[in-house]
Amino acid sequence: QWRQRIENRGVFTYMIPMPYEELSGFSILHDERLAAICVNDREPTEGAKIFTLWHEYGHLLLRQTGISDENNTNRVECFCNEFAASFLIPRSPLKDAVDDDIKLPHEFSDTDVKRLAIRFRVSNSAMALRLEKTGFAPKGFWARRTAPWDIPAAKKPMKADRHLNQVRIRLKRIGRLHAATILRAVD
Repeated sequence: QWRQRIENRGVFTYMIPMPYEELSGFSILHDERLAAICVNDREPTEGAKIFTLWHEYGHLLLRQTGISDENNTNRVECFCNEFAASFLIPRSPLKDAVDDDIKLPHEFSDTDVKRLAIRFRVSNSAMALRLEKTGFAPKGFWARRTAPWDIPAAKKPMKADRHLNQVRIRLKRIGRLHAATILRAVD
């Protein structure tokens, strides 16, 4: 649904397999009339893909597009990370999800972070960032927690009777807006 909401704003979205070690995604803005977001389909989790989608949307809103990387000293990258985290994890619902008995800021355990990340359907890294930025966790919490949390799970073997529909695979890659635009042009 997040992808559809961004496409409803006129932004083309693409899920493209790219080398995971190199980039999470990128955005393109051409003459303020044409915008696109490409998310690495090899991101380790769905939460990471959603985070990248909103991170890149932040780039488009700033009109400063580029390739998302782990450069935590770049102000634009930091802002886009915080934008995506705050959008996906609103402060009030996060406060409701955090145990009232703990004193803030709190050094959340990996298990706590993972539980909250699952609840909000985001990556552990996004949750750690949001906990720190809201003041629920101490300064430096995110940097200490960005170890290899979001390592991809082993792919489950597909059942022999289940066939992937090639149309759905292509539609996932190019997005509904792209497909609809092409079909309108053909008509």
